[in-house]
Amino acid sequence: VKQLNDTTAYFDIPYCAEKNANAYNVKLQSTVIFKTSQGYSIGAMPDEKFPENVTLTYETGKSISYTLNPFTKDMIGSTYIYIRGEFENEERNGKFNVSEIYKYNVHTSEWIQALGEDAAIRNFLKENGLL
Repeated sequence: VKQLNDTTAYFDIPYCAEKNANAYNVKLQSTVIFKTSQGYSIGAMPDEKFPENVTLTYETGKSISYTLNPFTKDMIGSTYIYIRGEFENEERNGKFNVSEIYKYNVHTSEWIQALGEDAAIRNFLKENGLL
């Protein structure tokens, strides 16, 4: 996450497969969610799915990018990214669903799974027809 100025932030979030396992025909969408004093709000609706036949590996991946405005560095602790979609295994004999929520860890400067708040955010996503 790069702060461009006092009101704008740029996010570049990489995707990759698990170590020693590639993902084929990957179709993912992402949604930006903010936690507010009133609950949760949607900062950016789901974007378009990946193009056909995208392969993700452990070494190289694709990424999504967002430029959010208005945005201040104080908001990063209450920002979540919801990733949903599917992919196929190497043999292409099985499809696997993806439905993960990530938050930015301000101490490590990395995106991690939002396990503690997962249920509340999923309820919010269900109420808004996104899950």
